[in-house]
Amino acid sequence: MITNMTYGSSLNLESWWPELFGGLDTDQCDRVVHGWAAQWHEGWEPNRPDVALSVEYITGRMSGDEYRRRVLAGNPASGIP
Repeated sequence: MITNMTYGSSLNLESWWPELFGGLDTDQCDRVVHGWAAQWHEGWEPNRPDVALSVEYITGRMSGDEYRRRVLAGNPASGIP
């Protein structure tokens, strides 16, 4: 989790965790970032576990059922984007 970071007025997930976005195409990057944007505006604190789980789902490395199971089990921290 990022601590003591000033987020400012933009959501910069790709610059905070570039290793998560390295193999994604533009559409996949947009889906991850836009998926979390609404949550961020509602107070979600950006964190690597949430974003990493979203990347796994968006890239097809995790099924929708597995993604939902992990969310309901408490990972990611704030819910489905």
